[in-house]
Amino acid sequence: MPASLHDTNALRVAARRFCGSTALACVALTQLHAQGAPATRSGIAFTIDSGRGTPPPPEVVKRFGMPPELITQIAGTVVFAGGRGRLGVASVARRTPPIRIEGIVLAAPLARTDDYYLFDSTGFVLVRPGMRTFSSFQIVDDRFNYEGRRDGWPAWFPLKRTAVDTLGAGNSAASLRQHGAYPVYWHADIKGRELARGRFTVVDARPSELAVVRWFAATRALAALMLKGDTIEAAKPTVTALGLWAEQADTVPPTAIIEVRPFTGLRRADVSIDRLVVPAGYIEAAWPGFEQVQQVFPTSADSGAYWKRPPTRIHP
Repeated sequence: MPASLHDTNALRVAARRFCGSTALACVALTQLHAQGAPATRSGIAFTIDSGRGTPPPPEVVKRFGMPPELITQIAGTVVFAGGRGRLGVASVARRTPPIRIEGIVLAAPLARTDDYYLFDSTGFVLVRPGMRTFSSFQIVDDRFNYEGRRDGWPAWFPLKRTAVDTLGAGNSAASLRQHGAYPVYWHADIKGRELARGRFTVVDARPSELAVVRWFAATRALAALMLKGDTIEAAKPTVTALGLWAEQADTVPPTAIIEVRPFTGLRRADVSIDRLVVPAGYIEAAWPGFEQVQQVFPTSADSGAYWKRPPTRIHP
């Protein structure tokens, strides 16, 4: 009996030592793996260009919408993973001066070359590496579906012919700072198939940010499809987006600006998490060009901590 008890105790001691050393080894291996492995997530990537709309706009856009060549285009790359995306600006087209359509002023977006936007369903930030700053914008009522439903859409869009005026150098800076809330309605398609349809509202931004925000929700929708195995990238999807600005008088139809743009080079990609966060040390600032304006603009509730943390979602 004593010998049996002694043997049992010896086995327990040996087992504890083995388990302890094994656990330490496992922790060490995990740490080494974490140090050597890149922090990436499965997502999608594509490019956007500053050329004219491709394919040509439908007849309704030609008749009532904003001619594509007059909307200031941007060129760059978009990546999306884990519920958050990044639109990096490579260049901003300068083909035309600012214009006014039925009271709506369209100029270039706030971003400049090498700036980038981070976005998700709650909003977006414009990050300016040259200034080490970021500016916040909010999105509400963001929803989309894959069944072609017009959830939250008007029964019909009372489109109208629009008059386009070019703004010269004599126009006040205040006119170029026009901003406010506006809804965006969009659908993504491939030939013979509507992929997704949705809407969202930009709480406060210049109308010219339509050139940027129109990509956000459609990117999320396509990422979800592709990461579930849908091979839509070979069919060259497009996004059709419509921004709507109500007139002061209820009897006047709202001003609608529509355009069709392609997802160029759409593909699955591993996205570095570092590309999806605001770098440490960057501070929140007013929108570019609005630094001296005596008005309160949207800012984040946590000084940007949300955007400085990696996205927590594993899937789009």
